[in-house]
Amino acid sequence: MRLHLKNDGRKTLENQVKRLEIVERRETKLKEEIQSKALQIQQMADKILALEDNLRETQSTSQRLETHLKQKDKLHEDKMKVLEAQLKADMADKEMLESSQSKYEEEVREKCSIIGDQKATINAMDSKMNSLEQRIAELSEANKLAANSSIYTQKNMKAQEEMISELRQQKFYLESQAGKLEAQNAKLEEHLEKMSQQEQSNKSRVLEQDTRLREIGLEHEEQNQEIKRQVSDLTISLQERESQISNLQAARRAQESQLQQARSELEDTTAEAEEEITVLRAHRDEIQRKFDVLRDSCAVITDLEEQLTTLTLENAELNRQNFYLSKQLDEASDEREDRLHLSQDVDRLRREVADREMHMNNQKQNLETLKTTCTMLEEQVLELETLNDELLEKERQWEAWRATLEEEKNQAERRTRDIQRLLDTEKQNRLRSEQRSSESRQAAEKAVKEHKAEILALQQALKDQKAKAESLVDTFNDLEKKHAMLEMNALSLQQKLESERDLKQRLLEEAVYSHEKVKMEGTITQQTKLIDFLQAQAHGGSKKKKGLFGRRREDLLAAMAAQAQGQAQGQGQGQGQVSPVPSIQPVPLQYSDMKIALDKERSRCSDMEDALQKMRAELRSLREEAVQYKDHGNSANPASARQQMIISAMVKSPEHQQGPTNLAPSNSERRKATATPEEFSRRLKDSQRDRERERSVHHNTPHRFTVGLNMRAAKCTVCLDTVHFGRQAATCLRVTKPKKKGHNPRALGPGGRLLRWLSHSARSVSQRARMTHDSQ
Repeated sequence: MRLHLKNDGRKTLENQVKRLEIVERRETKLKEEIQSKALQIQQMADKILALEDNLRETQSTSQRLETHLKQKDKLHEDKMKVLEAQLKADMADKEMLESSQSKYEEEVREKCSIIGDQKATINAMDSKMNSLEQRIAELSEANKLAANSSIYTQKNMKAQEEMISELRQQKFYLESQAGKLEAQNAKLEEHLEKMSQQEQSNKSRVLEQDTRLREIGLEHEEQNQEIKRQVSDLTISLQERESQISNLQAARRAQESQLQQARSELEDTTAEAEEEITVLRAHRDEIQRKFDVLRDSCAVITDLEEQLTTLTLENAELNRQNFYLSKQLDEASDEREDRLHLSQDVDRLRREVADREMHMNNQKQNLETLKTTCTMLEEQVLELETLNDELLEKERQWEAWRATLEEEKNQAERRTRDIQRLLDTEKQNRLRSEQRSSESRQAAEKAVKEHKAEILALQQALKDQKAKAESLVDTFNDLEKKHAMLEMNALSLQQKLESERDLKQRLLEEAVYSHEKVKMEGTITQQTKLIDFLQAQAHGGSKKKKGLFGRRREDLLAAMAAQAQGQAQGQGQGQGQVSPVPSIQPVPLQYSDMKIALDKERSRCSDMEDALQKMRAELRSLREEAVQYKDHGNSANPASARQQMIISAMVKSPEHQQGPTNLAPSNSERRKATATPEEFSRRLKDSQRDRERERSVHHNTPHRFTVGLNMRAAKCTVCLDTVHFGRQAATCLRVTKPKKKGHNPRALGPGGRLLRWLSHSARSVSQRARMTHDSQ
């Protein structure tokens, strides 16, 4: 029975070993499946990461597109603002050109009236010149008669003095008129130069405006083409992005389906693994039960071993008994019966011993087999324990893998949610970008239409300005012809003035000579009277009468006359321009009459000097205006160095310029001075020098700022900030803040109205030049 039980246990152990092998195979399969699932999960994670990278790239590209669109919108807005500013500037230039054109027409009318006045003054000057020529002819005849006659009366001297004074007055008047004409001619020349320069500048400006308009039109066309190209690129990129998004959505769906399949497979595998774990646990319980049974069988084996030991002991005892019995048989050989009985007993005992030995051998074999089976079972138990430990570890690993897989599943779900949210935001951004692109397209089309309309309006305005410029060019040509005629008249008048000056110079020299002659004759008579008086007192009464009325007086008179004649000839040779002294001695004047005539002459000279001062002041003001016109005309074209020097001289500060022009000497000094030809030539040179200095007068008047309350709101000329009413301000011709008073230029410079007028005239001439250039 025991052997049958042992065989059954062995078979069960073999079956268990087979089952363990099957379980190991299943475990290997499960491991392989788990590894494949892990690889699939890694692949899914890599795909999810790739999808996330693609989403990030799409987000970055969408952000770049948004920033690019924003930049383009900003650029278009800036360009629109610049174009609006340019159009405003062009409209302002147009208005300025119209105003300057109207002002120029008014100036042309004023110039025509001035030219008519100048013609009237020229005619008056011609009549005066004719009257002066007649008077000079009369004076020359009178001088000839006076030279031929031997006696000068007092009335003739007074008439000559009056004529001389009148001639001087007429001379100064003619000089002043000549200066006025010269100034007016200079003004006309400067104005014509300025007009020509303005015409050139206007032509260049018209050309620049045309080129600018063409460039603006080309830029607008290029911008429109760029906008269209960008819109097409954006639409293409949006279509590409839409296709990418659709592909990503399809990939996401495929990934989601794969994730669901992986989840279902993982759930199936986890369920199978749990079932296998339960089966393995049941199998482990069975193996434990069998192990307990084997332990019980091992206890039976120990009992059998104990029985074997007892049997061996009994066998040893029986052998000893047999040995004793054999001895007894040897001792009791006599008794055969006893021997037979004993032999029978021995045989029986031998049979029993043989049976017992056979049984012992069987038991030994059974023990050996049981030992081998026990060792095998112990090894199997150890293996089962190791397998149990491995299964426990695998169970822990599976639980850990399950937790990690659940975490990864949650992360994948979160990532899918984030991806869905990002896709929704990207859709919204795409819709916004489409709206912005449509708005930008509409704005660009609207701006293009507006620019085209403005360009057409500007072209129409250019045509109008060209027509006006042609009319102004015609008027300018007429004015040039009139100016040439005036120049010819001025040259003829200048020649006449030079001839009159020569005649006046000769008459003045003759008058000076006659005056000196009268003075010398008076001194000679006084000296002769003094000599006669001294001789009369020295020689007594008879000698006195004889000296006064005798030959001695005649000799003295002849000697004094010869001496005076020699002195007069010496002075005439020194001057080189005095006419020869007549041989007939005139009747001398009284001292009181000479004093009265001298006082009259001085009063006339003072009156003439006052008139001369007035004329000089008028000339100075006219020359300053001419310099202003000239400097402003030159400022329209600041390329040349001469014009820059004139402008810098106008605005130069007082300490860097020359001193003010020397005023004419006072009336007292002129009264004290004698009217000699040398002094007269010196005075003429001084007057010419004064004129030259007056021509070089610049705007060197310094600022005279007064700090006080501002009574009207104005702008600071330095920082262009508003100076409010009732605040502290430094006021001169300009209004500035007290802190920024030192930042102004040191000189006042030309007036604001003059600069405005010159700027308007320059703009009008530039418009005319442009229109003429366009018409050509």
